[in-house]
Amino acid sequence: MAKRAKKPAKRAGKKAGGSRAKTKKGKPARKARNFAELNGKFIGFVVAPNKTDWNKYADAFADKLARLGWSVNHDDDHLPRVDIIYQPTKGAAGDATKIRECAQRFVDDEVDVIVTSGTEATKACMSKTNRIPIVFAAAGDPVNSGLVGSIAQPGGNVTGCSNLQTNGTALTKRVTVMAQKLNPGNKAVGVIGNDSVDVVHEAIGLTWEAIHAYDNTITLTPKDSGRFAVTDFANRAAIKAKLDALVATVAPTQVKILYMCSDPLLTSKLDLINDMAKRDFTPPLKTMHEIKERHGGDQSLGPSFKTLFEKAAEKVNLILRGDNPGDIEVYVPDPNRMEVDPA
Repeated sequence: MAKRAKKPAKRAGKKAGGSRAKTKKGKPARKARNFAELNGKFIGFVVAPNKTDWNKYADAFADKLARLGWSVNHDDDHLPRVDIIYQPTKGAAGDATKIRECAQRFVDDEVDVIVTSGTEATKACMSKTNRIPIVFAAAGDPVNSGLVGSIAQPGGNVTGCSNLQTNGTALTKRVTVMAQKLNPGNKAVGVIGNDSVDVVHEAIGLTWEAIHAYDNTITLTPKDSGRFAVTDFANRAAIKAKLDALVATVAPTQVKILYMCSDPLLTSKLDLINDMAKRDFTPPLKTMHEIKERHGGDQSLGPSFKTLFEKAAEKVNLILRGDNPGDIEVYVPDPNRMEVDPA
C-alpha cells in the first residue's frame, strides 16, 4: 500500500489555518484515501480560551484518539490518519468574533468534525453549519441552553460532554465544599462570571441562590457586581478595578472568597485572577473553581476537564467511523463522584 507524502503542515493549506488547496472546480483537493473511508480525516479544533491554558486538554484529546486506533498528524501504514487543525493558534481568549471566524474557516475547509468547548463557542460553530458534526468537550447545560435536543438523543449535528456547571446536585456539593473548606467564618463571597454570555448569567444567578440556600448568614456581593463585561478583562488594571468595586459592595464586611463561574473568557484570565487574589488583596482572597483543574486557585470540586476531552475524543472517533452525531449520547459525569482538589 503506497505511503503518502509526509507533509502534514500542508494538509490544511499553505499556512497554518489556511484553506486547503483547491481543485479547478473550487472544491478542496484531498489526497487519495487508503483504508476505505477511514483515512485522510480532518478535525477542526476551535481553541476557545488561550492555547497555553488548553494544551494539556488538547493533548489528552489527541492521545485518546491515538489509543482508539488513529495515526494523529502523521502517516502510519497500519492506521488511518487524522489531522487536527488548532485555531486560533494562540487561542481565542473567549473572543466570540474569533471563534465564529474559526468556525467559518473550518466549514469552508470542509473538515470532517469541529471540536470546541463552552456553550457560546459551540453556539458560534452551530451558527455556521448544520451539516458538519460538532463535538463540544464541555458545556454546562447542553439541553436547556439549546445545544442538543436531549442527553440520550442529541439530534442534529451536535453532541459532546456536560461539565455539570449548573447541575443541581453538583452545585449544592460545590457550595458545601466552598463553605466548609474556604469559609468556615461565614465571611463574604463574591460570585463572578462573564457578563457577555447568557448561559453564564444563569450560572451566576443559580450559584448565588445556591449559596444563599445553603446558609443565608453568608454575606454575598450583589449578583450584578460579579458580572464581568469583556472590557473588564482587558488588562490587569481593569480586572483589579472590577474586583475592587466588587469588594466595596459589602464593605466593611470582608470578602474572603471569589467563586468562579467558568467559561472560555474567564478561563483565559484565570491564572491572572488567581495571582491577583493572592497578591493584590490583604488578606488574600481565596478562589473556588467548578472543575478539578484549579489553574493555581485554592479549591475546586467538579469533573476533570482532561477526562471530558478524552470523552470528546471517543465521540469524535465514533463520528469519523460513520456514526451519526445526533445519535451519540451526551456524556454526563456522575455528580456524586466529582473530584475535590485539594481533598
